[in-house]
Amino acid sequence: MNLRADGRPFRVGHKGAAALEPENTLRSLRRGVELGCDLIEFDVLDLHDGTLVLAHSDDLLEVSHGAAAGRVREQTLGSLREVAPELPTFDQALELLGGMAGVGLHVDLKWHGYEDAAAEAIRRHGLVERSVVSSFHAASLRRLAHVEPDHGSPHHTTVAV
Repeated sequence: MNLRADGRPFRVGHKGAAALEPENTLRSLRRGVELGCDLIEFDVLDLHDGTLVLAHSDDLLEVSHGAAAGRVREQTLGSLREVAPELPTFDQALELLGGMAGVGLHVDLKWHGYEDAAAEAIRRHGLVERSVVSSFHAASLRRLAHVEPDHGSPHHTTVAV
């Protein structure tokens, strides 16, 4: 797979730079960019109030790094930040990475039902051409194809896989 014209490997920062900073935090995303990653992957989950946050799962133990138990999606942003103070919203991540030229975004939707909101946020931040969106949920991929039909066009690099 040759994705770079200069022949060097294509570098992806998983959950930012999760081996060096807490995963799915702004620090981790920033560190991935500083290390020269071509693409920064991060996970997005919705809260019941519709807020999109960076979280790999609905397990609060994981998101809070062991500080609290329960479900992430049942929490408010305020209550989540009490146990996970560095938990960013999706908009905060898009704002940070949008200001860093030369890096692509890999947005991994961890649940379903918020595809429209995720696509709208990516559009609002002007990041469609720098983004890839993935999901394990087939219905999410179909919905993304409907709300962002140009994903596969030669003028956009955003795809749902």
